[in-house]
Amino acid sequence: MESNLPKQFIPVMGIPVLMHTINAFYRVKPLPEIFIVLPDTEFVKWKNLCAEHKFVLPHTLVAGGETRFHSVKNGLNAIEGEGLLLFMMVFGLL
Repeated sequence: MESNLPKQFIPVMGIPVLMHTINAFYRVKPLPEIFIVLPDTEFVKWKNLCAEHKFVLPHTLVAGGETRFHSVKNGLNAIEGEGLLLFMMVFGLL
């Protein structure tokens, strides 16, 4: 993507790619519970972007792991009960 910025944070039409993705999932009925797995070092950046763009759709941040496998495992462990699980890898670092 020729950017130093992680792909999920690159703005498209004025907002980060990840916000477009979350917006798309919130058009689904019934409303899903969304878990965003990011490196914990990116939590502050994400929260600042949410504040900057007044992005308030509910979601839960989950700390990624050492590898993609560990990040997926952390995301799965955050889910309680039954439901539909969709994986979307916005970036290839996890």
